[in-house]
Amino acid sequence: MFKQFRKRQANKQNPQLDKAAAFFARNIIGVQSRIAGWLSKYERHMTISQKKMALALFCISMSILGGSFLYRSVICFDEVSPSWLQQPSVVIPETYPLPDSLYLQKLSENNNDSTFHEPDSINH
Repeated sequence: MFKQFRKRQANKQNPQLDKAAAFFARNIIGVQSRIAGWLSKYERHMTISQKKMALALFCISMSILGGSFLYRSVICFDEVSPSWLQQPSVVIPETYPLPDSLYLQKLSENNNDSTFHEPDSINH
């Protein structure tokens, strides 16, 4: 009954990859904690109006940064247009003539005739 509530043991495919991921996660969390501690210490000395001004400045700067990233992704500064606007076709569709009944009849009549030339449907 309680089997469905047990934690499933993860299949460890590559333990070295798990160790590397844990190392990076530990370091990233450590850096985030140090930055949060520094900001908390700095924030204690600020007044309410300074906190509001800092928040407004942060929101405006992040909006400008996000807008610039969005603008650069849509409007390319190079001579080449962005890749998502004009995609070249991967396969050029070719039309091959389908054999009709008259062609098949001539083919069967002239199967042994060396003068009959079968049209080539593939361009060389």
